[in-house]
Amino acid sequence: MSEIVNWYEKYGFEADPYTIVDPFQVDESLLEWNRDDLSSTHEIYETFVKQAISGYRVGLAVYGAIGSGKTWLLKIIEKEFKSKIGDTPFLYIRTYVPKSEPMFSVIYGLFIDAIIEKQDMLLKGLTASLSKKMGQTTEEIMKLKKMVREEGWKNMMQEIIPNRNLANCLWHIAYNEHNRVQCIDWLKGEKLPTKDLNGLGLSFSLDRDFRRVGILKDLINLSLHAFSLVVFVVDEMENARPVTAGIIGDSLRDLLDSFSGRFSVICSYTAQRADELIDRGYGTWLHSRLEYYAELQALSLDTVGPWLSKHNKLYRKAEWPGGNQLLPFTEESIQHLLRIMKVEARYPRHIFVNCHHLFQAANEANKETIESDFVDANRDKLNELPSQASLI
Repeated sequence: MSEIVNWYEKYGFEADPYTIVDPFQVDESLLEWNRDDLSSTHEIYETFVKQAISGYRVGLAVYGAIGSGKTWLLKIIEKEFKSKIGDTPFLYIRTYVPKSEPMFSVIYGLFIDAIIEKQDMLLKGLTASLSKKMGQTTEEIMKLKKMVREEGWKNMMQEIIPNRNLANCLWHIAYNEHNRVQCIDWLKGEKLPTKDLNGLGLSFSLDRDFRRVGILKDLINLSLHAFSLVVFVVDEMENARPVTAGIIGDSLRDLLDSFSGRFSVICSYTAQRADELIDRGYGTWLHSRLEYYAELQALSLDTVGPWLSKHNKLYRKAEWPGGNQLLPFTEESIQHLLRIMKVEARYPRHIFVNCHHLFQAANEANKETIESDFVDANRDKLNELPSQASLI
């Protein structure tokens, strides 16, 4: 028997199942839909995925309380796309509105970072589009590229990318290592000196949101030559101030209105009601463009056990001999934990934090099973309880 290195291994886990991490940084094998209590939400996001894959332009809102699992659901949706599409390449770009800089320019910059990582695929799609447009094979187009040299290839690129500034920028990023960094800076919205702009064949800086939106449209159009569809995700939208929210909302609405299909938007925000998107300053127009609304509700005494069992199973070692996936908790102890927590905090993130505290306490006490009395004995280690007075 191998030596136990980490404390959670003695419970049959490969890793700590209750650590709070960004779902987009977690291996997909540890993420599955486990909210059997939210059948309507499951149906809504599956319908959204089906519509997007079918080529429709479609919008989805994901909302719920703090800690309800919105970002987790965004990753689940990406995984759903992968399972339905198979090997067909598609683009799923998750951005977010940070509290420190809640501006459209930050969302735009995150989108650009993701696009640059897909540079080779975009250029392959561009070449395929030129091949189709000119009635020649891809091999013939590549031979032609060598013949026409830099200026001729730039002109050919502009057959597919009408925006000369973007065409020149992508040319340097792909083929001119000396100017690559500077062109990426321009594409991300950095203001460059006029002399540098002229040297790169660029006529202006992308220092205005309306210009950034224009470039986004062009990049999405270009992406659709290489990918079957583009899904643009904006998470943590509750962080934007009303004025900034209006700009972001108008920009997303403009993007949706610019495409007839194969492009989708997902908006994710902390809220108790779907129409709080309007209250936060995003406007009625964006709200009306989102056809589907997926809500993440709180867990109940009846649903918390099955939910945690499914989660635990993902983290168990394959050779673990136990059949009860809820261990080290029992049905009674996990319900008791939920019962003593604030009603407004009965969501996955807050439950995981308390499970982690109890898990560690049980390890230190050499307890293999966490019973209700052990939960009571360790209340001082728990978070999100109603008040100290109610613990007496």
